[in-house]
This record gives sequence, structure tokens and C-alpha cells, in this order.
Amino acid sequence: MAYLMKYQKMKLIDAHAYVKKRRPLIRPNPGFWKDLVDFEKKLFHKNTITMVESKFGGYMLYYYNYYLRSSQ
Repeated sequence: MAYLMKYQKMKLIDAHAYVKKRRPLIRPNPGFWKDLVDFEKKLFHKNTITMVESKFGGYMLYYYNYYLRSSQ
């Protein structure tokens, strides 16, 4: 996904969807997600995904509404 973000200029949400479509079993761990979110911010100066701490422990991903609406 980092390759797609850097060399194909894909946003993280789009890179994830691209890879997930081709390999449905992917499930990046929270540490890798954090690295990808930070990398997206470095490349594009904004994020399409952010990580939110769950009240049950661990992290959840939050997709910005703009991207959810545009994909429907």
C-alpha cells in the first residue's frame, strides 16, 4: 500500500481498497496502519483514514465521510 501511495499517488483509502479487492484476506496490524497513516500525511499533507482508540481496547479505523459517500 505504501508503494501505491508513493509511486501511484493513491490516497491510503484507495490503496487499501485496491489491495483488498485483489487480496481479500489482508488485515494490516494496528502498528502498520499507524505507519501508513503517518506516511499518507507526509506525502499528501492530509489523511483519508485516522485511527481512533476503542473503548474496548485496541484501535479502530475511521474513514472520513467524504470518501464513504463518493464510493457509494
